[in-house]
Amino acid sequence: KRILRFENGNIPTSLIRVKSNDVVYIKCIFNNAGVLSNSPEQHGISAVVGEIIFRKLSGLSVEETALAFVKHGINNFKVDVSKDDFEVSFCVLKPLAKEALAFISEGFSAPKFTKNDLEYIKQHLPHFTNIDTSRPISLLTEKLKEMLYENHNYGKNNTGTAQALSSLTADDVQNYVKKYFVKNNMKIIFAGDISAMDISAYTEALSNGMSDGERSENDTPFNPTFSKQEVETINKANMDNLVGVAFGMRADNLSMIEEAALNILMQGLFREKNGIFFEELRKKNIVCDGGLIVERNKFSTMYSIYVFIEKSDLQKYYDFLKKALSAYKAKLKLNNFERVKASFMKRAEVGVVSFSGIDEAVQEKNLPFDKVSYDVVKQVAKKVLSDIRTVVIGNDVDANLHR
Repeated sequence: KRILRFENGNIPTSLIRVKSNDVVYIKCIFNNAGVLSNSPEQHGISAVVGEIIFRKLSGLSVEETALAFVKHGINNFKVDVSKDDFEVSFCVLKPLAKEALAFISEGFSAPKFTKNDLEYIKQHLPHFTNIDTSRPISLLTEKLKEMLYENHNYGKNNTGTAQALSSLTADDVQNYVKKYFVKNNMKIIFAGDISAMDISAYTEALSNGMSDGERSENDTPFNPTFSKQEVETINKANMDNLVGVAFGMRADNLSMIEEAALNILMQGLFREKNGIFFEELRKKNIVCDGGLIVERNKFSTMYSIYVFIEKSDLQKYYDFLKKALSAYKAKLKLNNFERVKASFMKRAEVGVVSFSGIDEAVQEKNLPFDKVSYDVVKQVAKKVLSDIRTVVIGNDVDANLHR
């Protein structure tokens, strides 16, 4: 089996077999502790927690903690609060693993920080966010999220608002840790050449000091609305004659076979190198740089297709886009269907060959690509292509062209 599953006490664990030369990849996942934990009063608390709990460990300073990460053989350390869950991923050397994981576990079970540490994070977090979201591609995707998930946390900036961040206290952070960082709310994914005994020891080291707690459940109905505005523009003066256009769609609460069919559809149509959409675009002599971005969450997946083109080609692109999407929805002609389907099936058979493919392997969840028919793909195309939102970014661009 590609993914082996174990139970270690209260904590579900999975192992993905990868030849790794004594390197172990680990991802710790805390249920509903990412964007779903944000409320209007505490919008951004998960991002603050992600920045502060590993800032100082074992009574060390910030600089000493950073050096200790190196000493313990921990690298590629990443905290991700952009999805439903709170995720911490990293690689560690197998001979140093137990001590390294015990070191990291302090951040989960007993984070230590001062009032000044918290104020520093609250002050600088919006600045770091603004740097990241000032890029045209980030501006396009963030605006699409707002339009596709108008009244839901999926459509909001996960790093919070300045007003909400300013009111967060040390007690808020500690209460968050006590609520979410507990054994019953945790699962761990391992990848590497390790044994079940190793997994048991690593799980114990990571969860040391945690209480059993309770699993966090999200009982809020999932019913975000689409924005009434179908096209929005973002004026960005420093883009000269370049224009960015992104259109996006969302797929909610899919069955396993629908999700597999949607993967085939999106890769077949919108993969940047050989997707039908971009092949047809090149035939129209529209020179562009573009691609497909997929953002998966528990209740919905957002697909955004972006291009950057010369401003003089904008009207030509609009005309092409409207005709293409109408044609895909009315009578899909996915002439590369069998080839794309075969590539997914082969990838599932081969499994993971490097750490870079782990997240993709887990997300695909052994989807039943072999059971996907062309009729199912056509049905999914009609479903997801019915509600599309578009964003244009550039210097003095006109949204009316798209109407």
